Amino acid sequence: EANRDEVFHKDLSNAQIQNDDRIDRIIRSLEERTVTRVGRVQSTIEKLKLGQNQSLIPAFEGQIKAARDRFDVEVAKFKKLRTINGDPRDVISGVINVKA
Repeated sequence: EANRDEVFHKDLSNAQIQNDDRIDRIIRSLEERTVTRVGRVQSTIEKLKLGQNQSLIPAFEGQIKAARDRFDVEVAKFKKLRTINGDPRDVISGVINVKA
């Protein structure tokens, strides 16, 4: 019994580490995409400031705000997935012995 519990806790720890790594990679990817998107839009805004279409600038500023808001929402969603439930009551295992 104690050996099974030890194996369970070791497996749970490994799964938690893998899950954390996966979520960290996803968040980094989201951050990179958001930074790239915001950079492109800011570049467009700078071009508009030099030209005569300055009335379009608020729309592009809205795109930046929306991208950052989406990033915040997605990060919060993935941070909620960080914890793996390892309560032994929630884990069910069984052995079936089949005789022919």
